[in-house]
Amino acid sequence: MKKKISLLLILSILFSLSHFVFADVEKQNGALKIYLNSLIEVLYNKKQEDISNYTEIDSVLREYLKTDVGIDFLSQDAEKAIELIGNGDKEKLLNELNQNKATLETMKTEILNLKQWKETDRYAILDMIKNGQDISSTKLELENLIDKYNKQINDSNNTGIKDIGKHWAKDYILFMMDKKIANGYANGTFKPDAKITRAEFAKLLVETLKLEKVSYANSFSDVKTHWAKDYIQTAFNAELIKGYNNTFKPDAYITRAEMTTMIGRTLTTDLKADLTGFKDYNKIPAWAKDSVSKAVAEMLIKGDNNNFRPNDNTTRAEAITILYRLIQE
Repeated sequence: MKKKISLLLILSILFSLSHFVFADVEKQNGALKIYLNSLIEVLYNKKQEDISNYTEIDSVLREYLKTDVGIDFLSQDAEKAIELIGNGDKEKLLNELNQNKATLETMKTEILNLKQWKETDRYAILDMIKNGQDISSTKLELENLIDKYNKQINDSNNTGIKDIGKHWAKDYILFMMDKKIANGYANGTFKPDAKITRAEFAKLLVETLKLEKVSYANSFSDVKTHWAKDYIQTAFNAELIKGYNNTFKPDAYITRAEMTTMIGRTLTTDLKADLTGFKDYNKIPAWAKDSVSKAVAEMLIKGDNNNFRPNDNTTRAEAITILYRLIQE
């Protein structure tokens, strides 16, 4: 998040939610739908009662919805804020959730589904309230958005991929498959924890950026007959890859430093992160530091227990996740 968000600003909203019954929670995104409907009513009331408070809350919610990391915080803070509600109101809320076969975890999990929404859709409800649309029209738009993304989830679930059911990157994988950017294997697997090659990542990057594919034109001497030669040429022409002494090593497994360097070359940001926060900072190659700094600043890639692991190979799931975040930028 680019600025600190005050938990207290949303506390009043969540307190107001304590009297709503979370109906329809057994339906797909049911808790999310009722949660957002409740926010709509609270925001309309705030706009009528205290325009300055409404404006501040609107700004905070937009900051949450700007990035996937923000939505992570929205989910986490929602739960924390509920913990701050007085025991009587908290008990009432928990009882209502229990009566409707839901839990706080249901609400928290379904808030994370907002990551699958386009940025304009994330702001659509807030924009309608801000622009003076009536509450009925706003709730109807919410209904349409929920239905739209439920259909996408259902379509993605019909891909038949059988090895990502409980994988941490499942939603990112299904999203990228739905966009025709990533594919599984003929045997119905995706192999999310398998290592990914430099050629495979180059192809994914070209597809993610929707670059117009060009034919191979002697970019690297070791890809003349490679299945990915056109994708590699396209990435080369776009100055996303440079290779090693006129070779690309297409079938070598890509490292986190190499992957992040390719990603960093797509960014136009002036933001740069302080990489000394990583315990293995000195292991990040000099040629990669600028791109890694940009990618970390834009929250496209994170470390692991304060380590960046620059020389570790990237998995298919990790590659898909960082490219998903790139789309959301």
